[in-house]
Amino acid sequence: FFSPISTLGTKLPKLIFVLLYFISIYKFMEYKRKEKLIIRILLFNPLFWIFGVAYGSNDVLLASLTFLALLSYINNNERISGVFFSIAANLKFTPIIILPFLIFKRNNIDLKLLRVVVMYTIVFLSIGYYFWDVKLMQGVLFNVQRDSSIFSIFRFISGYLQPLKFADITSLDFLSIYFVIFSWIICFVCYLKYNLDKYLIILLAFSNVLLFYKSGHHQFYLVFLIINLVVYIHHKKSMLQNKKLLYSAILFWIWIFTFTVLYPLTGQYSGKYFIREWVGLPTFILHLIFNIQIFAHIKDTKAYNSS
Repeated sequence: FFSPISTLGTKLPKLIFVLLYFISIYKFMEYKRKEKLIIRILLFNPLFWIFGVAYGSNDVLLASLTFLALLSYINNNERISGVFFSIAANLKFTPIIILPFLIFKRNNIDLKLLRVVVMYTIVFLSIGYYFWDVKLMQGVLFNVQRDSSIFSIFRFISGYLQPLKFADITSLDFLSIYFVIFSWIICFVCYLKYNLDKYLIILLAFSNVLLFYKSGHHQFYLVFLIINLVVYIHHKKSMLQNKKLLYSAILFWIWIFTFTVLYPLTGQYSGKYFIREWVGLPTFILHLIFNIQIFAHIKDTKAYNSS
């Protein structure tokens, strides 16, 4: 789709990504105009400006589509939400992490959302199969086979420092996919079994996937930021009261934003500080602390609702 557009101008796809991001913010402002802090974070976060505006990452497009899908779902427009989710999931597979929590609930299935997602996905996959045949699945294989990178703990383990070298272990990248799948399944089973809040468990499930995913690129965190903000809006009062969760979230995002800014300033982490070699460890620790606090908040919220 973007190939013929880029022939008209190489900057046009990037412009489309950025415009759609601003459209998603505008739609959010129609929904929650009083949330000025959230609007400022959406507008001025460095993930968008560096990896969206400067580098033109299509993850900005993915984040915008996911944001629009979530806003449509919140506003009870499952049809439009399903269209956005289907487009996003056919661009990258990330939204599949979110979708089952919206479609399935204990003793209930959102058939309207499910029908729209399945229908449009069949259309998109059919078109893709027509042009590329089975090569359509190369994207999946690429993500499974690619090497660990930057923010991932697996990059730290397999990097220059190699902390497990004494045990003759130079890489644990192969474990990533198992951790990702297992952690997501646990979240989904608990969601169905214990009837947990869908937005909080989506936050935890996505956080788990990002925590264990071996490709720790900066732009992947933009969708996670969107989910953080959506969940905060829904649980603002309880989250503000939970200081441990609040402080762990703030510390985590300050860290991500800081190293996002450092990325272009250090020539993409080149130089004497070897940032690529060690940044995965502190990122993992901060993310794990944040993850534990999300889990604790879900547990406390469930206990409070039960009482």
